[in-house]
Amino acid sequence: MGNAKRLHILHLLTEGEVSVTDLADEVGLSQSSTSQHLAILREHGLVQTRRAAQTIYYSLQSDTARTMLDTLADIFGSRRHSAGERVRAGQLTK
Repeated sequence: MGNAKRLHILHLLTEGEVSVTDLADEVGLSQSSTSQHLAILREHGLVQTRRAAQTIYYSLQSDTARTMLDTLADIFGSRRHSAGERVRAGQLTK
């Protein structure tokens, strides 16, 4: 999880099932690199696969993964918002 590309992949999967090709395009990695990240996520039980002919689709493994991602978004979204408020208040520089 401590990788920005893997977090981006997980975020994309909150919208539903996505093919490896589409994930690679969206994240800006090769299919090979994307597949390596997905293998790590699969090993940790965060994503699952479905094959349709030659295409492999990924989705979030469970509601637990979705809840975890929502919690992270809430935490880091709040921090970004708080920092923005502090910039406006002159407590931080841009």
